Amino acid sequence: MREMDLIPADYRRIRTSRQILIGFAVVYAVVIITVFAGKLLLNARIKSVNHQITQLQEAHQTLESQQQVINDLQKERGDVEKKIAFVEMLQQGGNADKMFLIFDQVLDNTVWMQEWSYTAGNLADDENDQTPPMMILIRGQALDHTALSGFVKRLMAQSVVKDVHVRRSAITDQASGTVSFEMEIL
Repeated sequence: MREMDLIPADYRRIRTSRQILIGFAVVYAVVIITVFAGKLLLNARIKSVNHQITQLQEAHQTLESQQQVINDLQKERGDVEKKIAFVEMLQQGGNADKMFLIFDQVLDNTVWMQEWSYTAGNLADDENDQTPPMMILIRGQALDHTALSGFVKRLMAQSVVKDVHVRRSAITDQASGTVSFEMEIL
């Protein structure tokens, strides 16, 4: 006996179309849910990465400010060390005693000092020099410009004298040619 199919072909096509449509709807829904879940996960990850970036930027700023503080403290330490070295030099008499000996050697009866002062120069002049620089300011008179020039030459010939600068010189007495001067000895 032959079996007879009582289900109409239109019904089968509609049923197959419905099953395909339901399968498509399920796949579409899964895709939509997956995209939505992926978007949520990506947004969460972006927020997390942005938070980490913000934390790293704040840490970088903190490190930069700490580095600036360290640099300032190192500079201050260097300044304090130079000041300590200068104070120690002053406590030991510095080079003033040498200058007295030099003046004794270079002064003659053609030049006389009226005033002199011993001061510290710029402490940051020479990083390699262990003794802070000094400057001696002299105000005095000489018989004439030739006597003043000889005095400067004799000073420059001394080993401890680095340089001599005549700040000013002027004839104070036209008749005798007496010259008043002001100079720096380094």
